Amino acid sequence: VPSAREPEVPALPLVNLGSRGEVCPQRCLVTVLGEEDGLQLTTTYVFSVRVGDLFGFSAWSEPSSGVKLVVPPPILHPGLAVEDAKLRAREVTQSSFCIEWPQFMPAVHPGIP
Repeated sequence: VPSAREPEVPALPLVNLGSRGEVCPQRCLVTVLGEEDGLQLTTTYVFSVRVGDLFGFSAWSEPSSGVKLVVPPPILHPGLAVEDAKLRAREVTQSSFCIEWPQFMPAVHPGIP
């Protein structure tokens, strides 16, 4: 059983400096955290953010609602007939076969990019 450890949040620069020391515009910083950073898929996390520039940092945002970092279960199209929603074996031989299944719909709720 791997030991639990605190997630490691990457250090992001406050600003990007150009070749002559000028501050380059930045509109958005994005970081991705995952299992390799110590996050556990079965744990609920709460997030807050703050921004900073050459003059200081903002206050922390209000905490998010709890979020579990899991892949949503697959969803079949609601209009799919029961017969079409099944696994189907085809090209069955003594040593192999092919299985077909209907395409799943992508998750469309907030938080899924």
